[in-house]
Amino acid sequence: MTDPHRIVIVGGGAGGLELATRAGDRFGRRGHATVNPCGQNETHLWKPLLHEVAAGSMDIHAHQLDTRAGALAQLHLLLRRVESVDRTRREIVVTPTVDERGVEVIPRRTLSYDTL
Repeated sequence: MTDPHRIVIVGGGAGGLELATRAGDRFGRRGHATVNPCGQNETHLWKPLLHEVAAGSMDIHAHQLDTRAGALAQLHLLLRRVESVDRTRREIVVTPTVDERGVEVIPRRTLSYDTL
């Protein structure tokens, strides 16, 4: 048995979340691939709505998408910023996670991929 294909999606915006969900549905549930969406924000607001937020005519909290809620069981969500990409080695490095006091709770991580 071969290892599953490793898919890493950089960016947790509307496109990244949609791509991760579709890849997870198509490949992750069957065990053909691991899908790792990486983004630094816990929530996402569709950018064409920003003018309504700026004008005060829309409540941002009513229309933002919780990134964690959208992550399916077959996705391995990383709520961290991508620090670097090494295309030759096919690896990305994500930043460490720190708590509110600035103490590192999850160390910097290198993630290998087959498809980026």
